[in-house]
Amino acid sequence: MKSFKNLKFVRLTEPSQFALIPRALFEQVKDSNLMVDRVYQLAPAMMQSPVMFLFVLAESDTAIIKGVMWAMINPLTDMLMVHLLSVDKEYQDNEAVEETHKLLKAIIKGFNLRGLEFITIRPLAFIKKYGGKQSKKVIIESIGE
Repeated sequence: MKSFKNLKFVRLTEPSQFALIPRALFEQVKDSNLMVDRVYQLAPAMMQSPVMFLFVLAESDTAIIKGVMWAMINPLTDMLMVHLLSVDKEYQDNEAVEETHKLLKAIIKGFNLRGLEFITIRPLAFIKKYGGKQSKKVIIESIGE
């Protein structure tokens, strides 16, 4: 397994850059209702928002994209909401959460936000090591027939 520390977070700001992100990074996100075609259709326009943060994780030596993190500031709560973190399987190690947490803390501090909300099916990664707690909020899903 390769080390996550060999990846570098790079913020994408130009809508045309979105096409550089491999579809497989979105498709591998388990238990999500993510409509990947719609992501590629709408994300370039969404990237123009100053409250959106789209980062790719690129190999330091080759610049090949091996991960993606999508977060947005919720201006109504002053919280940073992480919607997606997807990393190529060869880079999924304990350092992934640690390095991502460092970046998120820097964004929270830089924008003087109240905190972080993270949508995940694996909450223990943040709860155990970084003092997070499971929210009282519950996501209710109702998918039409």
